[in-house]
Amino acid sequence: MFKEIIEFLRANVFAMPSVDSIVFHSRYIGAYLSSREAGLAVNPLTTELSDENISYLQDIIGQNAVQAAEVLCASGVPWKFATGIAILNALSQPYLTFKYLQGHRFLMLPSDEETLLESIPENSNVLLAGFNHHLRSIAHKAETVNLFQVGLPLPETVALSGDNILRGPLCAPVIHGPEAEKRLEKADVVVIDASIMVFGKLEELLSRIPDKSTTILYGATAAIFPPSLFRRGIDAVFTWKVTNSYRMMNLLLNSGAEVEYHLSEAARSVIVKPAQ
Repeated sequence: MFKEIIEFLRANVFAMPSVDSIVFHSRYIGAYLSSREAGLAVNPLTTELSDENISYLQDIIGQNAVQAAEVLCASGVPWKFATGIAILNALSQPYLTFKYLQGHRFLMLPSDEETLLESIPENSNVLLAGFNHHLRSIAHKAETVNLFQVGLPLPETVALSGDNILRGPLCAPVIHGPEAEKRLEKADVVVIDASIMVFGKLEELLSRIPDKSTTILYGATAAIFPPSLFRRGIDAVFTWKVTNSYRMMNLLLNSGAEVEYHLSEAARSVIVKPAQ
């Protein structure tokens, strides 16, 4: 998929920008281009960048953006892959517009939690491939919800009361291995955390999802050239369209864990889907 996106961008971006700056936040990686476009991808690292890795990234600054993304995405190293995706997402911003998408028979609409829930029929069997912030609301609407890890580690909670020990999340059982495969075959809706993209496992997962299932890709990392996603069986993409590139990079540079609450200052939550 990424090769396809890179070839499209190489053929269609006539004044190819360079990589102007890269910001590593504990949650996201941001890439800012000389064209003043910015893109995000989830940061898979749990530790700070080493001096060696910082030196590697310094060499990326000033490079042709699509060439840099190609090298990074081919590395097989999740944090490099994520940096490459952030650059591709920045390059994809001109194609993540209502005008472009309408001309290619797609819709881009504002989204929120209600929009996501509208995509999930009542009493349906839902499989969450990776954690989703709307887990509780989805569990309230769906008949069954199961959760399994595909990208970033799942959050863990422990509740202690007397002799009782409860491990969360409780509203969606965490499943593994053969049980996950069984649930995948029966799922009416599969909601995929877009962090799976930085581990290079999205297409492999998509190949295992039955055609009858509705497949939703969710997260900032999914703000990439949309047609390539839909050609692989995805039915809807919930992501962030960057509206103020400079502000976005400033937020990543100057915000802590609360950055999630400030994304709306520099981006718009949208759903992209095929026009009916």
